[in-house]
Amino acid sequence: MNFSEWAFHDVEPIYLQLIQKIEYAILSKQLSAGEKLPSVREMAKLLHISPNTVMKAYTHLKHLELVVSPTNRHYSVIANEQYIFQKREEKAKELSCLYLSNMIRLGFSKKEATDFLIEYSNTLKEPNK
Repeated sequence: MNFSEWAFHDVEPIYLQLIQKIEYAILSKQLSAGEKLPSVREMAKLLHISPNTVMKAYTHLKHLELVVSPTNRHYSVIANEQYIFQKREEKAKELSCLYLSNMIRLGFSKKEATDFLIEYSNTLKEPNK
């Protein structure tokens, strides 16, 4: 994975963006189960951010049980593929609920919101893989 291509914005804290980038890379299998992550210093250097920011993100990912650190120095993606699949399903449900609740607050019915999503998704191009 080419971490150095990751970019950050100034709308939310960088450590939260980093958590999401790594979480989504794990859940989408861009990072494989058991794959070693760059050390805190290496990742900080690759991303041009503070080692403290990387450490904060890694610690949070460890708390989410997506990352393990048996030596407290080297971090890896959790090796349990079934657990990663379960977390991916949970994230999909969370994002779906967020979408539906926001659309309902805008005055859409559940059916209108799902129809809108289907119609809109049909206008989008498939991402390059």
